[in-house]
Amino acid sequence: MEETILTPEGIYYRILYERSLNRLCLQYYVYWQEQNCLGFLPIADHKYDYEPIFIYIDIPNDFPAGIVNAGYSKALGASCRFRKTEVRMNEYTDRDFNEYPIEYKTSPEPHYPFGGPDGLDGNTCVKKYPITGAIYLNKFQPMFGISSCSHVFSGAEKELHGNILSMPTKKLDDQVLNEWYFDHYKDAREDSFGHDVSNAFIFPYVRYCDPKSILGSNT
Repeated sequence: MEETILTPEGIYYRILYERSLNRLCLQYYVYWQEQNCLGFLPIADHKYDYEPIFIYIDIPNDFPAGIVNAGYSKALGASCRFRKTEVRMNEYTDRDFNEYPIEYKTSPEPHYPFGGPDGLDGNTCVKKYPITGAIYLNKFQPMFGISSCSHVFSGAEKELHGNILSMPTKKLDDQVLNEWYFDHYKDAREDSFGHDVSNAFIFPYVRYCDPKSILGSNT
């Protein structure tokens, strides 16, 4: 069956600064109103989809110090669930041969709205790469292709083809975050936003936990 990739509603951004590193993180979330993979089979279709791309800049440099994004995992088994976090840092000299699962905690309250006093347990798969030779840049901007109907990104050359998406750039402010966090869970087809945007300087940088059970218990 042919995959359907819709046009994003927009790319939302925040800018974070870590004083101890003198480093900026440009947090981007490409936001779709719908993910449509299988049409008549609802298991992979849902409302709302958010795909992160984080770009790290060491002041006063222009060239990225790091690029992190959600990618597609080819690992077998349930540990990766077909998703991985691709981490590229300029200090890496070798790429990982395979992605591997890791566990993490989200930020505790009040920084992350569902973190509680100690943060929430989460897990993902990670693959590390050096920036050189692992990503294509256009005027210091990383280039990505959408590698599947689930909107995950790939920096591989074979994915950099076809139409270039045109989408508005919008600020990921408190109003948008409140809507994504607290309104996008009330229907079974809605994909809730469980990304911890509080601190993007802790490995594996993209941290997520599904908050539906917590939100449901508060209604």
